[in-house]
Amino acid sequence: MKILELRFKNLNSLQGEWKINFMAPEYLADGIFAMTGPTGAGKSTILDAICLALYGRTPRLKTISQSTNEIMSRQTGECFAEVLFACQSGRYRCHWSQHRARRNSEGNLADSSHEISDAESGKVLESQKKKVLTLVEDKTGMNFERFTRSVLLAQGDFAVFLQSNASERAPILEQITGTDIYSKISAKVFERHSEENNKLEQLNAAVSGITFMSEEEENQTSELLAENQNSSSQLAASNAENNRALQWLTTIDSLRQETEKLNGEAAAADQQIEAFQETRGRLKRAEQAAELDGDYAALTITRQQQKSEQDQLKTCEKGLPGLEKALSETADQLKNCELAAAASKAARQAEAPLLLQTRALDLRADQLQKSVKESEGEIKKIEKHLTANRENLAAAEKISSAAQAELTAINDWLSANAGDEKLISEFSAISAQVTSLDAFLTDLAAAESAVKEAEKLTKKLTRNCQTHEKELQAANKQYEDAKIETAKIAEKLQKLLEGLPLSEYQARREALLEKKFLLEKIANLEEERQQLQDGHPCPLCGATEHPYAAGNVPAVKESDKEIKRLAKLIKSAEALETQFRELRESEVALMQKRSEAEGRLTIAAHEKASHEKTVGQLTKDLEKAIKKVEIAKAGVVKNLGEYGITELPEGNAEGILSALRGRLTRWQQQQNSRSEIENRLHRLSAELQNFAGISKTLEESVVAKKAELTERQKNHEQLLAERRQLYGEKTPDAEETRLESQLALAEKAEKQAREQHEQTGSRLNELRSQIRTLAENINRRTRELENLEKGFLLNLSRKGFADENDFAACRIPLEQRQTLKNQADELDRRKTEIAARKSDREKALADELAKKVTEKGLDELKQAQLELEAALKSLGEEIGALRQKLLDNRKAKELIKSKKAAIDAQRRECQKWKLLNDLIGSKDGNKYRKFVQGITFEMLVALANAQLHEMTDRYILLHDRENPLELKVIDTWQAGKIRSTQNLSGGESFIVSLALALGLSKMASKKVRIDSLFLDEGFGTLDENALETALETLAGLQQTGKLIGIISHVPSLKERIATQINVIPVAAGRSRIEGPGITAA
Repeated sequence: MKILELRFKNLNSLQGEWKINFMAPEYLADGIFAMTGPTGAGKSTILDAICLALYGRTPRLKTISQSTNEIMSRQTGECFAEVLFACQSGRYRCHWSQHRARRNSEGNLADSSHEISDAESGKVLESQKKKVLTLVEDKTGMNFERFTRSVLLAQGDFAVFLQSNASERAPILEQITGTDIYSKISAKVFERHSEENNKLEQLNAAVSGITFMSEEEENQTSELLAENQNSSSQLAASNAENNRALQWLTTIDSLRQETEKLNGEAAAADQQIEAFQETRGRLKRAEQAAELDGDYAALTITRQQQKSEQDQLKTCEKGLPGLEKALSETADQLKNCELAAAASKAARQAEAPLLLQTRALDLRADQLQKSVKESEGEIKKIEKHLTANRENLAAAEKISSAAQAELTAINDWLSANAGDEKLISEFSAISAQVTSLDAFLTDLAAAESAVKEAEKLTKKLTRNCQTHEKELQAANKQYEDAKIETAKIAEKLQKLLEGLPLSEYQARREALLEKKFLLEKIANLEEERQQLQDGHPCPLCGATEHPYAAGNVPAVKESDKEIKRLAKLIKSAEALETQFRELRESEVALMQKRSEAEGRLTIAAHEKASHEKTVGQLTKDLEKAIKKVEIAKAGVVKNLGEYGITELPEGNAEGILSALRGRLTRWQQQQNSRSEIENRLHRLSAELQNFAGISKTLEESVVAKKAELTERQKNHEQLLAERRQLYGEKTPDAEETRLESQLALAEKAEKQAREQHEQTGSRLNELRSQIRTLAENINRRTRELENLEKGFLLNLSRKGFADENDFAACRIPLEQRQTLKNQADELDRRKTEIAARKSDREKALADELAKKVTEKGLDELKQAQLELEAALKSLGEEIGALRQKLLDNRKAKELIKSKKAAIDAQRRECQKWKLLNDLIGSKDGNKYRKFVQGITFEMLVALANAQLHEMTDRYILLHDRENPLELKVIDTWQAGKIRSTQNLSGGESFIVSLALALGLSKMASKKVRIDSLFLDEGFGTLDENALETALETLAGLQQTGKLIGIISHVPSLKERIATQINVIPVAAGRSRIEGPGITAA
């Protein structure tokens, strides 16, 4: 994996957007570069950005969530980190970002987003955060922990590893190499071994409490079950026969009832049909009338059309004489209008030449009059302008004097407050300092509050630990008491049984019982025993020896005593076993309770220890906050001293800023006022000169305009006299308008008379045409109407109607007619249905009566049914109980058989886990962990020695096989003397730590190729030679294609490493970065 490019924005002190291109020629050429800058400037933030982009967290801040983000720069509303990396499967871009609401620095944090995309195509491969982490691990081959052990080596981890003792080194090695799983495996094997043993004990205890029937009891139960089942079958057959007879009688009663009901329904239907007969007759007449609806409709429409057109003809004939008279009157009116229009045209032509001459004289007189008025207006305007210009000149002189006085006062104020001029350039820095001081004070208050709350929580966690410790002590005592009690019972049982299993005594008792039965049987065969002779075979068994021949009566009483003794012993043993099982179960429960108490105590102790670390960190944070406040306050007071402010009031920083801001604003306002007044004076001087020139020009213009006005007035009087002589006082336009109006009226009257005459003639022609058409239509339709009436009367006669009135009386609307028809159909259908159902029920009744199933009555059969069902229920319960008893007995036998198989399988499982527990199992997990850590540490030493050999030939790391986690150093310059790592100097320790770090990097990276390595370690403890050796070793890694980045604030690194990324503090806790391949947005 190789880091190609890094982009980030607003992370810690590096505010703004930055981009670092690690493919720049300088990085590729040297293969090693340094990240330099003062402590706290933000060097480690660059490495944090790489981790943040890939994994959404950093080595210093484990979690960044919606509730907390300590890496976002102060007073910003968003941040992001993006890295471009290459691996075996291709090039990918990983982007992480988070912002506040509306990108406002005071807004609430939104949830972070995380995505990975293909760098070539830009396609987003995944955007769900959990799936992004999985995909990053798949592409890089490294999770967060392995990445921070193989690519990004954080501050101080490996120096701590080198200086630790064996017990402290184990958890560090587990954390760095990921071998803590082996301690969990060891503890899990021990726990599993205990669980399997407990299972075996529980199975043994479960088998000892199972009981089952003897073979004789089982046979008796089976026989009784068979007898009951036979009786149940007989009763069931009798009950079935009785039910058939009962059902037959019930069916007959039901059929008779249905027949009677159908007789009633048939009578009701006949009554309804009789009542509907009259309506049925009306319906029939209406249907006959409906057949003539079409003919009647055609006749009615023809009559209506005939009457309508006859009315229209009368109206038209009545209006014809009036139109003929109007046509004659309009002809006379048109002739008169034509004569009047001709006379108006002649009068207008005679007046036209005189009007033309008069208009020419009027036009010349108007033009002269207009020029006279223009001259008078111009003279007045110029005189008015001249007066205003003189007034403006006086006002400008007055304003200039006032502005000069105001300028003198402002210059005096600026001289008196010259010190405030520096606020223009320094106010932003002072404001940033005061703002930072406020932020530091807020952090200080938060830190003090956090320490107080942490102290309260410490007391609470201490009380919690004490409570859980008491609970554990009580649980331990209860468990130990239970173990002692269980051991006592076990000892009693062992002593009672004399080391033998209980089954042995049970078998003895069974054998004695069988022997007693045989002896009693032998004792009853006295006559047969007397016939036995020694040497002759027994007729029963064939034996030639007869221990119980005549006179040898078996001793049955001795067997009885032994049987009673064994029965008593077995009963006592079974009671002890039951007690033992109960105690054992109680012991297991108490052990579980103790484990739970131990778990709660462990959790409480862990919480307390974790919280104590947190308290320590909070205390350190509080001290840092106090120190930051003091430094910030001193800086603010120093800068404010130049402005007469020597003390900084508590909680009033904003008031000081407000006062300084007011002074700055006042200075700027005065400065702006001075510039404005100077510009105004300059403009006033130019205006005064302009006003003087304008006054002189206006005075000359007034004299010339008055001479021109006199000449124009004289010419105008001459033209007016000539015009009066020609046309008097008459107006040409009015005369022309009068003539034109007279002509227009005459022409309009002529046009209107012509249009009226034409319209009257057209209307007369249309009326005459309409009268002819209506007369023709009426004659034609009269013949058609006579034919329709004759045909309709003929159809009425055929259908049985007397006349048209009889036909109209029989008509019924279609909807009503359909309703009546449906009612008639429904009555007919219901009568038919009732008749069919009645016939069916009568036939079924006759068939049932013919069967003659029984002679008994219904009540007698019901009583017999109750008795038979009660007997069947009783027998069924007995049969169910016997079946359940046999089933339980069979299950008990099967359970014993399966339990024995399970016990054998569990015993084999216990043996397997015992072997594994003997090899690697232990309660605390140390057995397997020490073994694996020894191998891991040996591999680490071998890898570290390979790196150490490149840096120096003096030291060789030594792994002690007897103490797997002990580390020593062989000093070849002192005849191979073995030295402790605690005795190494600072420079020697760093060389060895660097070798271990590179070795651990190779271990953590496994089979993944690592082409980028970042070291966040200090080189300040090295002398010149050691520093040169370390740098040559790291630079040598460039031959394998690696890019090495070193974070350090050691000045000498600047001389030895040409390629550098410089982190430079600016102001107010902010920094900027410079170097090859770096750009700022």
